[in-house]
Amino acid sequence: MKHIKTYKIFEAEIKRTFGDWLKNPKAPKKDEFTYQFEFPVKKVFNINEGNIDLDNLADYLKQEKGCDLYQDIANEIDLSSGMEEDEETPEVSKEEVRANFSEYFDTWIKQVYNNDMSKFFRMYDLDFEESHLTEEDFENLRDNFNESNLEKYYTYKEYNHDFQIIFMKVTELKDNNKIIGEIKTNRELTEDETESVKDYLIGQCSDGWGESYEESQEKEKILGLSFYVSIKPWWSDGYPEWYLEVNEI
Repeated sequence: MKHIKTYKIFEAEIKRTFGDWLKNPKAPKKDEFTYQFEFPVKKVFNINEGNIDLDNLADYLKQEKGCDLYQDIANEIDLSSGMEEDEETPEVSKEEVRANFSEYFDTWIKQVYNNDMSKFFRMYDLDFEESHLTEEDFENLRDNFNESNLEKYYTYKEYNHDFQIIFMKVTELKDNNKIIGEIKTNRELTEDETESVKDYLIGQCSDGWGESYEESQEKEKILGLSFYVSIKPWWSDGYPEWYLEVNEI
């Protein structure tokens, strides 16, 4: 009778691992499993080309980049146009450039950058990235991700999977730029199933949720200079290397 009773208990607990059953045959079965995912993000700044205050531009470059734009223009601008060959090329001082900045800047851009502002932006690093999210940045990303309910769109039929994703949500920010989240399933996943969930999340970061979120830009001013700012949840190259990990916890 003892053997029959033990067999019935084991049969009732069949969904648990044999090792767990041996440790505690009377413990309730585990019907939820939690996995943690992690991926890095970047904060991307693109200068608002249509709204550049030149005085603010010079101040920004001085304070943020350590560049003296007035002096650079004074050093590089060529004022010899229309002069005779034997005439001495006039020099321009930094103070004169500052006093007539708009005129000198336009001439300098035409001469040095062939009137291509994008080359100027690249040279002075006015389109740049940061690996640091503010608390508000993170809260906006977290809420947007969680409200997207990505667990609803997992392609079970494509993979012929019979488990259920109960929820998939972002929970915290690590090291200022790493997104930590949780996935809860109704049973333990195999290694192949975990990889499929990982592939699904990578697709969401690169082409689905992430692409849409990156396009939702905000405007931000730094020292009076206006930038379009977005959060990039995925990239194919560049530093640091992008990754996504999914591990059971």
